[in-house]
Amino acid sequence: SIGFFHTMEHPEVILFGLPLKTSMSVVNAIGREIRGGMHFETGRNYQGILNYPYLCCFKEVDHKYYREHVAYALWFYESDPFPMLQCVWSDHRGHFPWDGECSPYARDAQPMHLLAPPACSR
Repeated sequence: SIGFFHTMEHPEVILFGLPLKTSMSVVNAIGREIRGGMHFETGRNYQGILNYPYLCCFKEVDHKYYREHVAYALWFYESDPFPMLQCVWSDHRGHFPWDGECSPYARDAQPMHLLAPPACSR
């Protein structure tokens, strides 16, 4: 996303590993929820953003990775600092990438090194 923080005072959102069309749909759905008054919190699981049975949670992205992944957002915000959350999605069984039982695709498709620990709970 670019503009969530500017227009709605909510951290920007980034996600990885899903097809482009799906990713755009998910970010738009998150934006609609925020416009409706939702504020996504770190460390909490959410249902309904992705199709059932997938869960997601939000984790803060370390600022040192912004340049690598969100250069356009850096340009948009110029020198104003902005927060960003990664929307991390579960596999079809509800396991997140940090869970030992997570499917290899869900685990490998999402960069966890961007996140500040600890991981969301199940």
